[in-house]
Amino acid sequence: MHSLYTVHHITEALAEAGEPDEPVVLDRKGPHRSIAGLERLLDEALEEEEEETRRADEDEGC
Repeated sequence: MHSLYTVHHITEALAEAGEPDEPVVLDRKGPHRSIAGLERLLDEALEEEEEETRRADEDEGC
């Protein structure tokens, strides 16, 4: 139940702030308890975003 309240508060804060300047990352694979784990998660998210941008640019160029 605590997790649901936390998610709700985060959602409210993001809604109040409008569109964030940086990507919001949600990973349902499990907890990341180390700084290195968090760093890997963020790196993976940034790589995915770059790949999506690259694909969109390639699709527009066709």
